[in-house]
Amino acid sequence: MLTKIKAVLILMAFAMAFLLIIYMLVGRFFFNALLLKRNGKCGKAILTNMKVFQRYQETTMQYQFTYNGKKYNGDSLEKDFTKVGDSICIVYLESDPGINLSVKYFTESNMKVDCDCVIQK
Repeated sequence: MLTKIKAVLILMAFAMAFLLIIYMLVGRFFFNALLLKRNGKCGKAILTNMKVFQRYQETTMQYQFTYNGKKYNGDSLEKDFTKVGDSICIVYLESDPGINLSVKYFTESNMKVDCDCVIQK
């Protein structure tokens, strides 16, 4: 009886670890995007010469913005490296500006926040 309980507990631990890994790899992005769609605040960021390398995808540029004196970065999805220094529209959470995305991640129809900058497609 005790060995069956141990086996079930071990199986549950592996299942929880698997779900946590899936969340960390995929779910966190979708959860953050959902938060930003509903509660995000629009702002401007500057494209930097820092690059984002992702396997099997083209290299993109990072953006940087400052909120309450602290600098934050994100992936701009911009592939044209001649645009360094240009400004782009972003959405971030005021309660946690580390959660931020370029508006290129969204379409105008699924944004719940009102951005004064143009939604880029």
